[in-house]
Amino acid sequence: MKSEPKKKSFQWIVSEDKVLWLKDNKKLREACRNMKTEGLKKHKFHLIRDWFMVELGLFTGLRVMEVQNLRVSDLLIRDSLSSIHVRRGKGDKKRDVWINTELKHNCIEFLVIRKQFKFTNNPEDFVFCSSSGKSITTRCLQKAFQRCLDQAGIIAHYTFHCMRHTYATFLLDLSNLRVVQEQLGHSSVKTTEIYTSLIQKSVKKSLEKIYK
Repeated sequence: MKSEPKKKSFQWIVSEDKVLWLKDNKKLREACRNMKTEGLKKHKFHLIRDWFMVELGLFTGLRVMEVQNLRVSDLLIRDSLSSIHVRRGKGDKKRDVWINTELKHNCIEFLVIRKQFKFTNNPEDFVFCSSSGKSITTRCLQKAFQRCLDQAGIIAHYTFHCMRHTYATFLLDLSNLRVVQEQLGHSSVKTTEIYTSLIQKSVKKSLEKIYK
């Protein structure tokens, strides 16, 4: 009896053009900060919302659906280490994503601005909402991200998910696979390992500087 051929395991590959490297990263964030300033001056909430969306995406690596489902009570702002609670990640899994001080302050600022625009900050209110207070669609978030890229003059074909790849790549460069796995909510470290090839250039630079 012939044995059945083994199924080949499939592994995702993340190419370099899926990561917002420093130049584009800085251009995007600067453009979004300018959008926030314009939004405050001209009373256009969507510009401020888009600024916060990009900051959140780049500093947490949340999937677009996870961003869409965020409620005000999911922004866990503490004196020490703050986090973002993901209620329904991939496979309906919950997790807490730790955030740095800069994003913590941006969360606080965004909640204050929401009040200025007459939005309530009740625990179950959606963080990203329309003028009526309802949750906006993932498609709306994806289009908003494209507008931000256009505003920054970035021509590359980035998608919303590229912010996740960017976060994972830069975080891995500064920490280890286990940390990135926990932050991204990967079930297996094998999934996280797809980012190791992207930091080889950085590793090479580090090796050249050792003991110098």
